[in-house]
Amino acid sequence: MTELKAAGPGTVRRPAREVAALNLPAIAIGEQSIVTEESNWRREITLNLPERTPLLWLTIPVDSGLQKAWVNGIPALDTGSDTAQRQDAWSLRVINPGTEPIRIGLLTSSKDELTISATTWHDLPAVLVAPFMGNWPDNARPNRYGPRAEKIQSLGLSAAAPVSTPQSIP
Repeated sequence: MTELKAAGPGTVRRPAREVAALNLPAIAIGEQSIVTEESNWRREITLNLPERTPLLWLTIPVDSGLQKAWVNGIPALDTGSDTAQRQDAWSLRVINPGTEPIRIGLLTSSKDELTISATTWHDLPAVLVAPFMGNWPDNARPNRYGPRAEKIQSLGLSAAAPVSTPQSIP
């Protein structure tokens, strides 16, 4: 068992082994915007994912004051709902996100800069998997997710620009 950085806060222990850097493709941040909405701040960010990414997992810190989240305009998380459980961080998973850029919307109570964690899954090169599969039958399949690499990135979302207050004219 190896201790690894978790997709959320902290670390996890998993059956993994260290390998040379795989130079996995990264998420590219596209457009960002932030506007006020009913005394909260609505952030919009466009993420361009690497090709053939089967999973995108975003982790948003609790201290961000996250109220709601959307994926491509569709409600994905409401932290005020009865089913939402208080945690160290809020998780948002997008399974088989496709090839188009993804628009993530976050409604937060804070206008400050926000850092979220983004995890993507990638297929492992056959040269790394082959030594473990040598004695498996040809028709064997992974029990759960199968061999994969996880790339964890920190994404910084900009703070809101200062809002100018109208000057009253005497």
